Amino acid sequence: MADTLYNYKRSFSEKRDFMRMQIKCPVTFSEIDSDVEYQGTCINLSAKGVLIQAKRRFPEGTRLAIFVQPELAISPNFSATIEVIRTEVDADASEYRFAGRIEEISVAKPK
Repeated sequence: MADTLYNYKRSFSEKRDFMRMQIKCPVTFSEIDSDVEYQGTCINLSAKGVLIQAKRRFPEGTRLAIFVQPELAISPNFSATIEVIRTEVDADASEYRFAGRIEEISVAKPK
């Protein structure tokens, strides 16, 4: 039974094309064509997507310009354009978590 459970977990985790990196670092973002900036926390990152936690909700389809500042040397600072594909309320209902599909990415310095 334990062997079967291990194989199930392993086969399920391998369905992802790219592994997620847990990075929990600051992120600054704004809607495309807007000068209003928001602050949040980048929870995790993969080659195709990002999970951000913030006080503001963004509906699916919203395009954002983000600037991520990893605190560890796993990645340099980078800018990206993402499209919000999912939003959920955090457990204590004080913040939101939204997943974004990365459309464009570049190593960058802050604005």
